[in-house]
Amino acid sequence: MDQLLQQAEAVLIAHKQEHVVSVIRRLDAPEREALCRQVLGADLDRLKGIMDQQRNISIQEPHTIAPIGYLEWDRFGEEERDRYKELGWQNLQDGKVAALVVAGGQGSRLGHDGPKGTIDIGLPSGKSLFELQADRLASLSREAGAFIPWYIMTSPDNDAETRAFFQKAGFFGYPEQDCFFFQQHTMPAVDLNGKLLFASESELSFAPSGNGECFSSLRSTGAIEDMKRRGVEWVFYYNVDNALIQIADPGFVGVAADGHYPIATKVIERSNPDEKIGILCTKDGKPTVVEYTEIPQAMLEAREPDGTLTYHLGNVSIHLFRLDFIDQHADNDLPYHLAMKKIDYVDDEGRQVTPAEPNAYKLERFIFDFFPLSEGMTVLKASREGEFAPVKNREGEDSPASARELVMRAEAAEVQRTVGNEPAFTFVNGPYLQWPTEQGMTMMWETSLPAVGKLEIYAADRIHSGERGNYALREQPLLTVQSEGDARVRIQRLTVDGLEPETTYFYKAYADNGDGKKVEAGPYPFRTATRRGVPCSFVVTSETGGYSYFDQSGGGINKALFEGMRKYRPDFALFVGDMVDDGRRQEDWHTYLFAPGKELLTTTPFYSCLGNHEHNGSWYYDYSAYPSPGNYYSFDYGDAHFIALDSTDFIKDEHYPNGDGSIGPGHPQYDFLVRDLQEAAEAMDIKWRIVYIHYSPYVSGGYELEALRQLVPVMEQYGVDVVFSSHTIVYERSHPLRNGKPDFDNGIVYVVAGGAGEMPNWQLPKREWHTSQSLAVPHFVQVTVAGNCLDLRAIDVEGRLFDMLKIRKGSEGSKQFV
Repeated sequence: MDQLLQQAEAVLIAHKQEHVVSVIRRLDAPEREALCRQVLGADLDRLKGIMDQQRNISIQEPHTIAPIGYLEWDRFGEEERDRYKELGWQNLQDGKVAALVVAGGQGSRLGHDGPKGTIDIGLPSGKSLFELQADRLASLSREAGAFIPWYIMTSPDNDAETRAFFQKAGFFGYPEQDCFFFQQHTMPAVDLNGKLLFASESELSFAPSGNGECFSSLRSTGAIEDMKRRGVEWVFYYNVDNALIQIADPGFVGVAADGHYPIATKVIERSNPDEKIGILCTKDGKPTVVEYTEIPQAMLEAREPDGTLTYHLGNVSIHLFRLDFIDQHADNDLPYHLAMKKIDYVDDEGRQVTPAEPNAYKLERFIFDFFPLSEGMTVLKASREGEFAPVKNREGEDSPASARELVMRAEAAEVQRTVGNEPAFTFVNGPYLQWPTEQGMTMMWETSLPAVGKLEIYAADRIHSGERGNYALREQPLLTVQSEGDARVRIQRLTVDGLEPETTYFYKAYADNGDGKKVEAGPYPFRTATRRGVPCSFVVTSETGGYSYFDQSGGGINKALFEGMRKYRPDFALFVGDMVDDGRRQEDWHTYLFAPGKELLTTTPFYSCLGNHEHNGSWYYDYSAYPSPGNYYSFDYGDAHFIALDSTDFIKDEHYPNGDGSIGPGHPQYDFLVRDLQEAAEAMDIKWRIVYIHYSPYVSGGYELEALRQLVPVMEQYGVDVVFSSHTIVYERSHPLRNGKPDFDNGIVYVVAGGAGEMPNWQLPKREWHTSQSLAVPHFVQVTVAGNCLDLRAIDVEGRLFDMLKIRKGSEGSKQFV
């Protein structure tokens, strides 16, 4: 320890940092040793050399600055764009592209306590910058058929918090193994007199040394080797604070891959001479970025004969680097830039100080200092509107509010582009049906813009045309329901009541955004719920979000299953979880549920329970009309009582698969189940009790969650007949089970309806003792309940029946399984 102290003091005295020596001498032994090691690891010789070099730069050498050549995406013809996109997609599909986000900054300047990537800029979805980027990566990966590895560069200040944010959010549905976190390097922070600053009473202050340290950090953390192992050839580099970043956009990747240079950059047109962004140009014939503060005003304002700015290409930190270039230059000794910054510190009295003015020097290297190391670079000019929404200031320009406006404007433009010449105001999802009762129905829909809604209900007369029965609408609506007040919303939820049970009606949906744009849909038929004693039929499926990983038909399996269920004309549908790939992504609900299921869902109400892929996202609740709390509930239909349970509440992600031992009395959902089954048992006219829950207590293989068997005694006690589940993407039906063994007189049948999850090569082990039938094919289950009879049929995606079960109940409740 004495030798360590002597070495540290000698270094500090040599560099005129005696104030640190004074601090060391009054510390306790453990803190003294830690600070000594920090001093010796800080490389003060190097720091002094850099500072002296910066101070001695009094006259800059003259340089030749000139505009740089570039390509412009908007000037490409359609054939040329398609060629570049095809080349880009090929690189993405072959796993040759990685994404790298520079995310070491804190949001304190924006009034946000946390890493900048965790900021919510106020979009309706409430998504953070990280989540917006994860969504775009996931969408790109799905289309490419291969996940794009995501490298997240943090800083010592925010690394732990950033990792925790990803962990808590379940990595936003992105595979954890494809997220690589690494820290950027740091340099000691010094005050304006060159004295080392303290971050605490016993720690020196270190500041991130700029994005130019990115490549060396990639090497020292093993990220470069990870990229090589994955077969990466191009690295897409961007800043976390761009809310509109089009990560690894295939067109840009194609342009880069088609070029002859190891670097490509995407630039935008500078809006005016005084815009505070760097300028891409050449310096002494080499590509570079010159900060706007370093160029004389005359050059900033110089214009071409056509009136455009001569130096008009703005750097927005969107680059592609070839991995061999990164590997070659990762350890290059780039120049440091000296910047005056406001840096919090602890003074000699141990007080925390937050300066009002710049008080310290920060040494930084910049990523664009790598540009001159290449003989040239590919430059692609893109449209600002779809590429750049910076979040740098608390208010005004480049603030969360301005970025939000740019993102929403870009989304509206995308809707306009998608629908062509049609008005941008349209139905996005629905209309669809929810929560049927004997006297009514809830209709829901989502529009592209906020609007007020109206619903018209029409009575219908049965007519006959040849051998096919049909209905004719009456001219005037029977009922009209409107949204309350003048508040405009995108998701409408309107309930109609006062109808007759088991009766077919028609509905029309209307939306008015108040700016002269109106849309309508319908008429669509619907049928009110059946009463006791009247037979009913329903279909069951799940995993409609599963094809993102296993289905190579572009969603064809989902469409075929929805169409197959529609042909059976069910009274309602049950979705046993994992309806989407990631329930926190709004677009997933359209992609996996509402778009492929449109024909079924406009005329058939559906119920659902949460699966793990919904991630308990807010969209699940926004798009449904279940009674509070929404994640578990019950309802009656005909002679059956149904209970929806939330297995992800019983077994949370952090305790999967064994749970935390809380399933039992005192757990709100467990108590609900007991109470609900007791009430159903007292209703003597309820003949069937059916539970649906995502995780299964009985299934072959590793997806069986035995912790959920703590629910089984309650279900057995109160006469549950069938339990539908999913999670394992196969079909499996158990023997009737009771007391942990087959019981063909009074057992419960457990049906795993893994539905749309397409994985024919699912490697399940051999059947368990409780398995009766099992088959790994896309499918749905069709169920008919008629008095004391329940018929269950399993039907594959081709419409073929592959399993069937009949349950018959005797007068005293005994069962016969056929």
